[in-house]
Amino acid sequence: FADLTDHQGHKALDFFIQTKGVYFKGRAIMAKNNLYLVAMECETQNYTEVEFNYFISSFKIHTN
Repeated sequence: FADLTDHQGHKALDFFIQTKGVYFKGRAIMAKNNLYLVAMECETQNYTEVEFNYFISSFKIHTN
């Protein structure tokens, strides 16, 4: 899936890919003229939504 969202006031796209027992989930963030990609990959049985949300929310963008 892919969903448009917001990250600290910047446009972002959350995405999720599952294949052969592996999750690849992340967020692409557009801040000014910079594109940031924050993602994690893990085996399906090791994934927890709480840890993923903590990881994504820990990414802070500082624009000057």
